[in-house]
Amino acid sequence: MIKLSNLEMSIMHIIWERKEVTAFEILNELNKEKKVAKHTVRTLLSRMIKKKAICVYKKVKKEYIYIPIIDKEAFLRNENLYFLDLVYKGDIRKMLLNYVDEGKLVKKDIEVVLEEFNKEI
Repeated sequence: MIKLSNLEMSIMHIIWERKEVTAFEILNELNKEKKVAKHTVRTLLSRMIKKKAICVYKKVKKEYIYIPIIDKEAFLRNENLYFLDLVYKGDIRKMLLNYVDEGKLVKKDIEVVLEEFNKEI
Protein backbone atom coordinates (compact mmCIF):
# COMPACT_ATOMS: atom_id res chain seq x y z
CA MET A 1 0.00 0.00 0.00
CA ILE A 2 1.28 3.46 -0.91
CA LYS A 3 1.72 5.85 2.04
CA LEU A 4 1.57 9.59 1.42
CA SER A 5 2.46 12.45 3.75
CA ASN A 6 -0.11 15.18 4.40
CA LEU A 7 1.42 17.50 1.81
CA GLU A 8 1.73 14.65 -0.72
CA MET A 9 -1.95 13.92 -0.09
CA SER A 10 -2.81 17.57 -0.83
CA ILE A 11 -0.84 17.31 -4.07
CA MET A 12 -2.58 14.03 -4.92
CA HIS A 13 -6.00 15.67 -4.52
CA ILE A 14 -4.96 18.45 -6.93
CA ILE A 15 -3.73 15.90 -9.48
CA TRP A 16 -6.91 13.80 -9.16
CA GLU A 17 -9.05 16.90 -9.59
CA ARG A 18 -7.21 18.32 -12.59
CA LYS A 19 -6.21 15.00 -14.25
CA GLU A 20 -3.13 16.63 -15.85
CA VAL A 21 -1.14 19.29 -14.01
CA THR A 22 2.25 21.00 -13.92
CA ALA A 23 4.40 21.60 -10.84
CA PHE A 24 3.73 25.33 -11.21
CA GLU A 25 -0.05 24.76 -11.17
CA ILE A 26 0.30 22.55 -8.08
CA LEU A 27 2.42 25.22 -6.38
CA ASN A 28 -0.16 27.92 -7.12
CA GLU A 29 -2.97 25.76 -5.78
CA LEU A 30 -1.08 24.83 -2.60
CA ASN A 31 -0.11 28.45 -1.96
CA LYS A 32 -3.80 29.38 -1.69
CA GLU A 33 -3.80 27.57 1.67
CA LYS A 34 -0.25 28.04 2.94
CA LYS A 35 3.14 29.07 1.59
CA VAL A 36 5.06 26.18 0.05
CA ALA A 37 8.46 26.46 -1.64
CA LYS A 38 8.88 25.52 -5.29
CA HIS A 39 11.70 23.12 -4.40
CA THR A 40 9.51 21.40 -1.82
CA VAL A 41 6.85 20.69 -4.45
CA ARG A 42 9.42 19.35 -6.91
CA THR A 43 10.97 17.11 -4.23
CA LEU A 44 7.56 15.75 -3.25
CA LEU A 45 6.64 15.12 -6.89
CA SER A 46 9.87 13.12 -7.30
CA ARG A 47 9.05 11.08 -4.20
CA MET A 48 5.51 10.48 -5.44
CA ILE A 49 6.89 9.22 -8.76
CA LYS A 50 9.17 6.79 -6.87
CA LYS A 51 6.17 5.62 -4.83
CA LYS A 52 4.30 5.06 -8.12
CA ALA A 53 1.46 7.38 -7.09
CA ILE A 54 1.95 9.64 -10.13
CA CYS A 55 3.97 9.77 -13.32
CA VAL A 56 5.19 12.25 -15.88
CA TYR A 57 2.73 12.14 -18.75
CA LYS A 58 4.62 14.43 -21.08
CA LYS A 59 6.94 17.40 -21.25
CA VAL A 60 5.72 20.66 -22.76
CA LYS A 61 8.56 23.11 -23.30
CA LYS A 62 10.34 23.04 -19.93
CA GLU A 63 7.36 21.88 -17.85
CA TYR A 64 6.46 18.32 -16.96
CA ILE A 65 2.79 17.32 -16.95
CA TYR A 66 1.92 14.97 -14.08
CA ILE A 67 -0.97 12.50 -14.00
CA PRO A 68 -2.19 10.10 -11.31
CA ILE A 69 -1.36 6.42 -11.43
CA ILE A 70 -3.34 5.39 -8.37
CA ASP A 71 -7.12 5.34 -8.52
CA LYS A 72 -8.67 7.87 -6.14
CA GLU A 73 -11.58 5.72 -4.93
CA ALA A 74 -9.45 2.62 -4.35
CA PHE A 75 -6.77 4.63 -2.55
CA LEU A 76 -9.26 6.40 -0.28
CA ARG A 77 -11.03 3.12 0.49
CA ASN A 78 -7.71 1.57 1.56
CA GLU A 79 -6.81 4.63 3.64
CA ASN A 80 -10.20 4.54 5.36
CA LEU A 81 -9.78 0.86 6.25
CA TYR A 82 -6.22 1.46 7.45
CA PHE A 83 -7.39 4.35 9.67
CA LEU A 84 -10.31 2.33 11.02
CA ASP A 85 -8.02 -0.58 11.92
CA LEU A 86 -5.22 1.61 13.31
CA VAL A 87 -7.28 3.99 15.43
CA TYR A 88 -10.45 2.04 16.24
CA LYS A 89 -9.18 -1.55 15.89
CA GLY A 90 -11.75 -2.10 13.15
CA ASP A 91 -14.72 -1.08 15.31
CA ILE A 92 -16.76 1.20 13.05
CA ARG A 93 -19.40 1.74 15.76
CA LYS A 94 -16.79 3.32 18.03
CA MET A 95 -15.64 5.52 15.16
CA LEU A 96 -19.16 6.66 14.27
CA LEU A 97 -20.08 7.29 17.91
CA ASN A 98 -16.93 9.34 18.32
CA TYR A 99 -17.96 11.44 15.30
CA VAL A 100 -21.43 11.90 16.83
CA ASP A 101 -19.89 12.97 20.15
CA GLU A 102 -17.62 15.45 18.35
CA GLY A 103 -20.51 16.88 16.32
CA LYS A 104 -18.95 15.72 13.05
CA LEU A 105 -21.80 13.33 12.31
CA VAL A 106 -25.28 14.84 12.60
CA LYS A 107 -28.78 13.48 12.13
CA LYS A 108 -28.98 14.55 8.45
CA ASP A 109 -25.74 12.67 7.70
CA ILE A 110 -27.10 9.56 9.39
CA GLU A 111 -30.29 9.79 7.34
CA VAL A 112 -28.27 9.94 4.12
CA VAL A 113 -26.17 6.96 5.21
CA LEU A 114 -29.29 4.98 6.08
CA GLU A 115 -30.81 5.78 2.67
CA GLU A 116 -27.70 4.45 0.94
CA PHE A 117 -27.60 1.43 3.24
CA ASN A 118 -31.24 0.60 2.50
CA LYS A 119 -30.59 0.84 -1.27
CA GLU A 120 -27.93 -1.89 -0.90
CA ILE A 121 -30.31 -4.30 0.87
